[in-house]
Parts: sequence; C-alpha cells; structure tokens
Amino acid sequence: MTYNELFSLEPLAFLTWLDKTFPTKVPDGIDTVSDMTNAAGQLLMFTNEYAYISELASLARILTRKAKREGRKSDYEDMVDKRDAIENKMSAIKQCYQGISRSITVRSENNEELRMLSSHYIA
Repeated sequence: MTYNELFSLEPLAFLTWLDKTFPTKVPDGIDTVSDMTNAAGQLLMFTNEYAYISELASLARILTRKAKREGRKSDYEDMVDKRDAIENKMSAIKQCYQGISRSITVRSENNEELRMLSSHYIA
C-alpha cells in the first residue's frame, strides 16, 4: 500500500491496518535456545518496524500541518487521529523491543550464574 493510499484511509481503517500489519505480541517466556533464537529474530523485526513507523510518523506530522494550514478541518482532525495512532504504535513497538531485550538479558545472566555455580562445584 502506498503512503497516499494509507493516509486516505478513514482513521478507524488506518488503525486496523496498523494493528494487523504491526502486531505487538511478545513471547511469554524465554526458556530454551529455540526461544532465544526466536526472540532475537523478533528484536530485529521490531527494529525494522520501528524504522518504518518512524517514517510514517514524519509524514503524518507533515500532512497534519498541511491540512491545518489549508483550513481543511475534517482532514486535519483525521490526520491528528492517524498521527496519534502511529505514535501509539511506535510506543508499543518500542515497549515490546525493550521487554524482549530485558528478558534475553535476564535469561543470559541466569545462564551465566548457573555456569559459574556448576564450575565452582565441579572443581
């Protein structure tokens, strides 16, 4: 979908598109090597999504100001809604990234402590 097509959607349809295109689901836990690999992949995905959403946010700010300057009240209000939806999605993506990153860090630290303890008792 092009930028023009996206921003021509009604605000509710735009929000639905955001939610379907950029789901913000994180794993319930990171317990296995496979979970760790999947989590690392999700971090990369969220990074790419955040970059794209940031571009959308910049364009939304420009289009919002343009609608206001041109006195198109209804378009302006719709663009404010879309801009806010984008900013909220950016925040959600950032929170998901940070949550997964913290989980990986905690899991890695726990594994390191277990390795240290087991090497201590083996020696």
